[in-house]
Amino acid sequence: VTSSQLISADYEGSVSLWDVGDGRGHSVAEFEAHDRRIWSAAFCPLKAAQFVSGSDDGWVKVWSTQQQNRVAEIEVRANVCAVQWNPISSFELAVGSANHDVHLYDLRQPSEPTHVFKGHSKAVSYVRYLNSTELVSASTDSTLRMLDTRRRCSVRTYSGHLNEKNFVGLSSSSDFMACGSETNEVHVYNKNLAKPVARKVFSHPSGPQDYPPFISSVCWKPDASMLLAANSEGTIKIFKLTS
Repeated sequence: VTSSQLISADYEGSVSLWDVGDGRGHSVAEFEAHDRRIWSAAFCPLKAAQFVSGSDDGWVKVWSTQQQNRVAEIEVRANVCAVQWNPISSFELAVGSANHDVHLYDLRQPSEPTHVFKGHSKAVSYVRYLNSTELVSASTDSTLRMLDTRRRCSVRTYSGHLNEKNFVGLSSSSDFMACGSETNEVHVYNKNLAKPVARKVFSHPSGPQDYPPFISSVCWKPDASMLLAANSEGTIKIFKLTS
C-alpha cells in the first residue's frame, strides 16, 4: 500500500490497483501480470508508482501504475512465493521461492541473483526486511531465519511455531518479528533471541474439526507495538505487545 492506493493479486495472475482515498475504495486499473497464481506483490518504498509481483509461473515482474507494460522482469526458475523491496533501494529485491532458497536481485543486472541464501529445508513463504541489511525469511519448515545481506550470511534461526503446510503470515517492526502458527497461535520473536518472547492463542476450537484453524496473516502497526492478526476462520484480532 502507498498513499491512498493499494494493490491486490489473485489466483488467476492479475494484479488490481485500488484507490481508497474517498473511503469507499474502487478499482482504477488491472494488470494481467502472470500466467499462474500470484503469491506476493509489494509497492516500492522509494518509487510510489512502482510495484513488484511474484508468481507460481517462476517470474518476478516490476510494474508502474502509470503504464500497462511491465518495467522489468526476472526469471527465477522456481515458483515465487514472496517478493520484497529493500527499504532504502529501488534496485534490490529479495525473493523467496519454492526451491527452499532466498534470492537477492539487483534490477540493474536481473539475469542472475547477486546472492542466494540457502538453509531452509522447505519452501520460503515470506521475506521481510527489518532494515537495509537485515532480512527475515519464513518457511514451511517451521523456522524463521535472519539473513545479513551485507555480509551474505545467515545470522540466526528462530523456532517455536508450527508451520508445515499453510502460509501463516510474517511481519516485522524494529527488532521484532511476528508470525502465525498452525496451532492457531500468534508468535512474536525478538531478533536477538531464537525462541519466541511472546505467544498468544488466537481462539480455542469449539469442538472437533476436520480442518483446525490456523493463523493466516499478521501485520504490525507502523512504529507501534500493536499487531493485527487474522486466522483461517475469518476472525481478526488486535494484540498489543507489552514489556
